[in-house]
Amino acid sequence: MTIGHEVSVIPQPATGSKFKERVRIERELEILNAAREVFSERGFEKTSIDDIAERVGIGKGTVYLHFASKEEILVAIMQRANEQLVVRCRRLADAQEAMLAKLQVIMRELVNHRFTDERWMDVIASALPHFLGKKHHLGASHALRVLIAETLATAQRQGVVDPRIHPHLAATAMLTLVFLCPLVEDSHPSKKELLECATQLYFHGITTAVKV
Repeated sequence: MTIGHEVSVIPQPATGSKFKERVRIERELEILNAAREVFSERGFEKTSIDDIAERVGIGKGTVYLHFASKEEILVAIMQRANEQLVVRCRRLADAQEAMLAKLQVIMRELVNHRFTDERWMDVIASALPHFLGKKHHLGASHALRVLIAETLATAQRQGVVDPRIHPHLAATAMLTLVFLCPLVEDSHPSKKELLECATQLYFHGITTAVKV
């Protein structure tokens, strides 16, 4: 469950049978970028498919050719942003030798991403009721959860992380700490406060035995 940034065009061959596919991808990117703008300006609830179509300069029916609903559009924006975030997290983690340092740098990048666009976080917060408990929402962050879970599993094999911990549950817990908790509680912590609190909770627990 993370923040979306403007979707960049993915280069595709423009020859032969792939031409139509390139056109389709470019149209979808136009819709996603326009939707992100309108969602940020008006909020998720107040935005309609008509609003998105008008921003792109196409008919509503054309939007529906690509996306079944505005919920599906939001999931697509989030998924693409998460894929870009995975690339950054993997690059930063690969630069670290120690497994614990890899996990810590991933969390730091998640927090940085969380504070990139506060207006977009408001959009995500307003959309939460539409997605809680729905599998397609979890799918938006699948690649990110897999990266964290794989890093945790490797750390377990090296004896750095408690072997009793379920890697995929622990990966979801990290994402929840960074992205969901501040929204649900409406506490609006600063970046520094969120990073310190999430680090303490995730790596050391709630006791006073170990400090960050």
